[in-house]
Amino acid sequence: MSKTFKIIILESIKSIRIRIKLILNDKQYIMDEASNSAEFFNALAQNRYSADLIIMDIDLKNEDGFKLIKRVREKNKAVPIMIITANNHRDNFIKGISEGISDYMLIPFEDIILNNKVLKLLALSQNLIEKKVIFNLPFFIQLELKKATKGKYNVTIMMTTFYKRVKDFSNEIDNEYN
Repeated sequence: MSKTFKIIILESIKSIRIRIKLILNDKQYIMDEASNSAEFFNALAQNRYSADLIIMDIDLKNEDGFKLIKRVREKNKAVPIMIITANNHRDNFIKGISEGISDYMLIPFEDIILNNKVLKLLALSQNLIEKKVIFNLPFFIQLELKKATKGKYNVTIMMTTFYKRVKDFSNEIDNEYN
């Protein structure tokens, strides 16, 4: 990738913003950071509501991240949005997908995984923006339920969340630092 990419980070915790910037420390990235919605929308406005990637938390101090996503989507439907959060509730994941996020990552995260996801999202936004398919999960489910009702057959919906036990995660971290 030879283009310079604009990334906006919205996170109320400064140490997480700094960590993300350190992980993504690359000459190809111009990164703006914001700790609240006012700073975030100022950064977006300065870029004419255009960015190559938005990395944000949904659990901000006194603010609802999903409302902010809706506001972004009103101005720019194509910008990829990656949620990085400690909030692992399934309902929030589903809501994020229905709001049109591109990726969802839980804190704590591994540096290489964040970097790989960012590279993937930037590649998609650069090369495939015209071919991008927006998958509307609630609409799809409603359509399938209507088909099932007409055809008198059952529909099974399975959503899976994978968790790593804290003990396993702690052991991996210990081994990595040893």
